[in-house]
Amino acid sequence: CLNSDTSLMMNTNNVPQHLLLMCCVLRYIMTQKSILRKPELDAFLVTACSKELMDTENLARMKLDLVTPRGVQLATLFMQGVEMALFANDACGAPVPFLMCCPW
Repeated sequence: CLNSDTSLMMNTNNVPQHLLLMCCVLRYIMTQKSILRKPELDAFLVTACSKELMDTENLARMKLDLVTPRGVQLATLFMQGVEMALFANDACGAPVPFLMCCPW
């Protein structure tokens, strides 16, 4: 499912458990025809791993100077992928625990 059933994806030393579903969705998107570029993938991963973005006070002070249509499209695609993966997980009896499904 999602082209992510490899031993590297299942190894918790390679993929933190709380980021498993996010990594599966990103891996699936990367296997499709030139949808996501490498710098965009890097931006997703850095954002997910950033300790600064986990601080709500810091987030409240942040201001975005520019929101691009490409960024909105990628965020929408990613969230649709997460939603479909959550549906598939639920339909299969939740083999992946919920805490591992949502990185936020």
